[in-house]
Amino acid sequence: ALMTYSLGTGESEHDPGPIVMGILAEQGWVSVRFEHDHLKDIETWSAPITVSAEIYADTALYDNSVFLHYSTDNFATETKVSMTTLNDTLFTYDIPTLVADTVRYYIEAKTSLDRNYFYPSQGEGSINATFADSSLYFINYF
Repeated sequence: ALMTYSLGTGESEHDPGPIVMGILAEQGWVSVRFEHDHLKDIETWSAPITVSAEIYADTALYDNSVFLHYSTDNFATETKVSMTTLNDTLFTYDIPTLVADTVRYYIEAKTSLDRNYFYPSQGEGSINATFADSSLYFINYF
């Protein structure tokens, strides 16, 4: 059905099989999916806050290539830490107790094809203060 010249009404191909998926991956059609529930605002920050994300990739991730970036000054400076893997897909890191009104953060993963993926999506390169607040996750500390 994938190779016909037209699709019938209501026809779709959701899984073309491992060979076609391999061909598409070799041409650069590779995806990385992040599943992360962003952290909620807190009133009292008396213990480390755990950031966790499940990451699924069409290709392998480099070992120790999943990072959490966080900042208390809108990324004028930042802390970049390696997230710990609990299994092949679940990664975590505990942000230590900080004295700050707002902590902004995002997650980065690098695949074996030397491509960096960011969550939330930032586009090419690394984040800096020119990105809008809506491009980041943040925790307000009251």
